[in-house]
Amino acid sequence: MKAIDGSAPQALTTALFLTFVYIADAEDTLTSREVEGLNKLLRDPHWADDALMRAALADLAVHYTALWKAYDAHNLTRDGSRLAVELARALSGLDARTADGVRAALRNFAQRIADSGSPLLARLGVGTATRARQSSLREFENLLADVPTAIAPASTNVESETVAPFAMSASFSSSRNLSHWPAAQLTLSQENSWKRGRTRLRCVRVTPETHDVKTFTFVADPSRVFTYKPGQFITIEVPIDGKVMRRSYTISSSPSRPYTLTITVKRAQNSIVSKWLHSNVAPGFELDISGPHGNFSCLDAPAEKMLFIGAGSGITPLMSMLRWLSDTASPANVILINNVRTPNDVIFERELLLLASKLGDNLRLGIVPVQVLPGQVWNGPTGRFNENLLCFFAADFMEREIFVCGPTGYMESVKGLLDGNGFPAQRFHQESFGVAPTPMPIAAETPVPAKTNPVPPAKPMTPAATFAAANNDAACEVVFAKSGKTIRCGAEDFILEIAEEHGMELANSCRAGNCGTCRVSKVEGTVLMGDQTALTEEDIQSGMVVICVGRAQGRVVLDA
Repeated sequence: MKAIDGSAPQALTTALFLTFVYIADAEDTLTSREVEGLNKLLRDPHWADDALMRAALADLAVHYTALWKAYDAHNLTRDGSRLAVELARALSGLDARTADGVRAALRNFAQRIADSGSPLLARLGVGTATRARQSSLREFENLLADVPTAIAPASTNVESETVAPFAMSASFSSSRNLSHWPAAQLTLSQENSWKRGRTRLRCVRVTPETHDVKTFTFVADPSRVFTYKPGQFITIEVPIDGKVMRRSYTISSSPSRPYTLTITVKRAQNSIVSKWLHSNVAPGFELDISGPHGNFSCLDAPAEKMLFIGAGSGITPLMSMLRWLSDTASPANVILINNVRTPNDVIFERELLLLASKLGDNLRLGIVPVQVLPGQVWNGPTGRFNENLLCFFAADFMEREIFVCGPTGYMESVKGLLDGNGFPAQRFHQESFGVAPTPMPIAAETPVPAKTNPVPPAKPMTPAATFAAANNDAACEVVFAKSGKTIRCGAEDFILEIAEEHGMELANSCRAGNCGTCRVSKVEGTVLMGDQTALTEEDIQSGMVVICVGRAQGRVVLDA
């Protein structure tokens, strides 16, 4: 196998670096402490018994800067499949004894990385390896045990493989000005695909959809092809009045068109961020996002017959799904009921008509304005969503998989109508990010007399007032290990709120348990989270919690 500098296989050096980030960056929160831990292992490689491993550590030190640049540019990613390939290449061509020695050395290296955790956590008596790291360590060990030991080694070197893995299309010449093609210079491959986490985007186009709706088209910087499920959303970060504000927006583009990503935003009078986007974002503007998030996707509930119901900007995830179904030549039959305020408020009107023409009998459009203003022309039905409207466009709605998105009151009305007709709950799907969480009731309720004299309603207590009223025997406490703060609270208090009341600034967006922006690792204790949708069962098992809807039960230690 080709060596980077003649002393160690290239793949073993790359595998060492990927092993480090796979374990140390398990929660997308790599700190200088973890990096210093790696540097200590590189400065003194005598802990490694295997000669080949010591050579690879020396090579890693030589190519340290290039590998980090590749990782920061997302040319190297924290990806299990890529790690498996490099592990297999590292073991390829070795005799059994040498391969066993390398395997043992890799396990030793991985364990040392997992144990190089926060000293504060160690002082708290909760160990040094977080659950996320422990989970990543187990995954690494499974990869090492399962990967084949015979795979064709790569013929590239570290610089060419990690710094510039993107292949140019054959139709492009390196001597040409490629500024006209900001996204189309990539081939589709695992290495250059968008991975969940923080990503920098650059706006390349702004398209007016209606008088108060714009579509913003972005490419990744550095370049990426976008992979996600149709209907998912992202959380954007924008600087407003000296503060970073975060909001979640549905991806209106389709993953079948992977070179760009779009969000379609309605300018709302009570929304600071949407007004700021409309006034400030133009081609060339850059912003950071996290995602993709969400489980609202037809990809997770395939069906031969579907009904999409949307109001206003709630059309955006449904449009993503329609584009996906059209581009992938799905034979599914879809009915779309799109409620709007007036005929001038139909978002994507021309494209919807084009899709209906293209898909023929497989797509039926039901665009229904609430009212038609003087001077507007409309020849179809009007009015609010009701059972007559539902049966007119989708008489067979009981046979369909139903997806609903729109304002909260609208979705509640649709759901209530469907529930009243006995529609199966498992075939009803509703987008819900951005909906404020409803506090869970306190377990012990105070009896209320049957009749009482009317009194003015008490002013709701703020979280700060609640804390001030609590005595020193508060039932719960939250330890923020990295911040060094311990906060006492009640079992009904949301962790994010109590943190903010005590001056902590923690990343958050939807505040409804759906976007995952506020996810942190729980090291100890129990956190109740209600109806969150941001975390998978695997995330929860590894100790992740979302603190916007999370409530401590007793003593909780968070790695935050």
